Amino acid sequence: IVPVLTYASETWTLSRVNEALLSAFERRVLRRIFGPVCEEGRWRSRYNTELYALYDDLTVAQRMRLARLRWAGHVMRMADDDPARKVFLGLPDGQRRAGRPKSRWSDGIDIDAKIAGLTTWRTTALDRERWRNLLWQAKTARRL
Repeated sequence: IVPVLTYASETWTLSRVNEALLSAFERRVLRRIFGPVCEEGRWRSRYNTELYALYDDLTVAQRMRLARLRWAGHVMRMADDDPARKVFLGLPDGQRRAGRPKSRWSDGIDIDAKIAGLTTWRTTALDRERWRNLLWQAKTARRL
């Protein structure tokens, strides 16, 4: 289920609403897998904390953050004339619409890096081994 659910998620710009919907779907699947609990002869659904304690792995949202940060590291190491890097670092021409601006992929990466505790992620990502180690540490410490 997870590979299908997170396919190409490193390129997504997720809002809190979409992230909550994905998390709700994940919990629904986990409830189906682990089943209800019998307490004092009565059956009840498992609480979210029970589900995550039984699952003991990264949530879908954490996996997506990790995938986005991993892809951002690749993009930062690309050549300056690479189209993906140009789109990531470039600023579009023209003005944005009035009101709150839509979140961009780079905004999401900055938020993901802040959650993971990576303050200088743009320079750190240039060193592949160091970047890989920092992402692994964030993953094992569940800081995502």
